[in-house]
Amino acid sequence: MSEFQIAALFIAVLVGFLLIRIPIGIALIAVSFGGLWSMFNWDIAWGSLGIVPYNFANSWVLSSIPAFLLMGYICYHARLTQGLFHAAQLWLSGLPGGLAIASAFGCAGFAAVTGSSVACSAAMGKIAVPEMMRHRYNPELATGTVAAGGTIGALIPPSILMILYGIISRQPVSQLFLGGLVVGLITLFAYVLLIFVRVKLDPNLAPPVVASAKPQEKLRALGETAPVLLIVIGVFSGLFGGVFTPTEAGAIGAVLSAIVAAVYRTLSFKALRMAVCLTSALMGPNRVIC
Repeated sequence: MSEFQIAALFIAVLVGFLLIRIPIGIALIAVSFGGLWSMFNWDIAWGSLGIVPYNFANSWVLSSIPAFLLMGYICYHARLTQGLFHAAQLWLSGLPGGLAIASAFGCAGFAAVTGSSVACSAAMGKIAVPEMMRHRYNPELATGTVAAGGTIGALIPPSILMILYGIISRQPVSQLFLGGLVVGLITLFAYVLLIFVRVKLDPNLAPPVVASAKPQEKLRALGETAPVLLIVIGVFSGLFGGVFTPTEAGAIGAVLSAIVAAVYRTLSFKALRMAVCLTSALMGPNRVIC
């Protein structure tokens, strides 16, 4: 068999494994092992099974993942991210589907301090979905907006997927972050345009929200976004300016988020403990006892 035929065969095998609900990790390992065995020999396949996972897990860049997650959880549990949705809500609620558009912007802002699509969707789901349901938004539009907006976390840095891709493809993570920022913003505005058009075509999806906020309230709401902006600007200016590496950026971001939360007097021992526990829980079985 040619290399192309072997590849096609094992792609079909992989699809079959997934259809019968074999865990993705086990399916990928089995298909990779079988492909190496077919193309080379048993010794190379067996040796790769031990060497490749170790070399990947041994990458120092991976240490930035829990650091970025910790940064995001500190921001969330110290209530630094609540101002993102509130400000977007006050400024955008007058638009067709304004709360849904505000949710998309909130997801983008939250993604900039977590890097995790799951964490972004979970956090914004607790904040934005109840607010949209209270204003009689269509449930599918409300939940779909947050679910789709959460995917921006895979694009806007610090994206965990970008870090993993950079390690696998051996590309500079900082350049991937820069490219992801552009694509993430394009995706954000595509979501905003889609929401706007859908609600324009079917106003029943999102009843108009009467904007009663005064200009002073809107300006104060912008001030509520300052903590997150300080953290994002501090981390990304140093990262793209070459002051520190992506690996160091995670640790610096986590420390900076704790400092900003302490300055704004929103950091408590309970919030810090919860952030550490959640980060540890996502990293595997060796969990901190919470």
